[in-house]
Amino acid sequence: MKISDIQTEIKEHPLLTQLFVRVIQEDGLSGIGECWWGISPGAEGGKQLPANSQVLPMISTIDNILKPLLIGEDARQIEARFQQMVHYAYRYGIEGILSCAISGIDLALWDLAGKRLQVPVIELLGGQAKEGVKAYASLPPFRDSERIRQETERAMACGFQGIKLHEHNPDMAGLVRDVAGPEMAIMFDVNGHFKLPEAIDVAEALMTHGVFWFEEPIWPMRDHDAMARLKEETGITIAAGENEFSQEGFYQLMQCGAADYIMPEITKIGGLTAGKKLTPLFELFNLPLSPHSFRSGPALYANIHWALSTENSDWLEIPWLPEGYSFPGGVSIPELRDGQVTLPDGIGLGLSIT
Repeated sequence: MKISDIQTEIKEHPLLTQLFVRVIQEDGLSGIGECWWGISPGAEGGKQLPANSQVLPMISTIDNILKPLLIGEDARQIEARFQQMVHYAYRYGIEGILSCAISGIDLALWDLAGKRLQVPVIELLGGQAKEGVKAYASLPPFRDSERIRQETERAMACGFQGIKLHEHNPDMAGLVRDVAGPEMAIMFDVNGHFKLPEAIDVAEALMTHGVFWFEEPIWPMRDHDAMARLKEETGITIAAGENEFSQEGFYQLMQCGAADYIMPEITKIGGLTAGKKLTPLFELFNLPLSPHSFRSGPALYANIHWALSTENSDWLEIPWLPEGYSFPGGVSIPELRDGQVTLPDGIGLGLSIT
């Protein structure tokens, strides 16, 4: 079955825009994937840019570099298509925008393969290694104690076993601890906001609130040495990996002992094909896989299939939006069973997107 077309579609939203990629084979059957493309204009208080202008470079990369390469190629040979894209893109610099573009196409090829064979993607990955993975509710940045209190209570009512804050003030972790009690796992993600001396102070404050992990604590986010020093100085548990792109990067992160929980972003690393190449590293270093994704769509559902097929998986990020908000792709977050995410129904990735 040859690839007849590759299409992109912007799902617009002021802060939560999604970029979907559809790979179509010659009989008309298609699979859908998703790309990480950047941060929405104004999301971090930066300069206001034209709506969705930052999505366009990703679309151009797919349309002008990767799509011409793949049209007419066999959609069934996912590994060959992955290697074809990687080899062609290598001279551009394979990390960054090209890796993100490859991810969207790769996820679509896996979804297409499941639909072609009428099976869930996890069967193509070797089947389930576990029935469920613990879920935490990942809150957007609020910078408001009352909103955090409200969303913590909502998340608890839905049965989440953990709550992740995207805040800078460690007192917000104390607020969640007061609301949620001693058993709730609290994750604290600062997206590389601090330099090492500040991160040490914040880590010590977080530990007084029993925070489960400190995520991406230092700028730059791939400064493995600084993270290792932070761990040595404070003893805090660190989660990282969202901004690693390659097998080499993850190997270095695990080998140096800088992080306790490894968090690949499946829409950055090259999709499921890259993910299954990372799986042996989690076994080799005996570290937990905790996939990262703050969107509900192909990326999240691919993470579910990957995590459930991997013995070393532990914790799955579920984006938790306030009531009245939803992702523009129209894909709901999965229901929890006893605080865990289980395999979604359906073939392919288990999505129904028209």
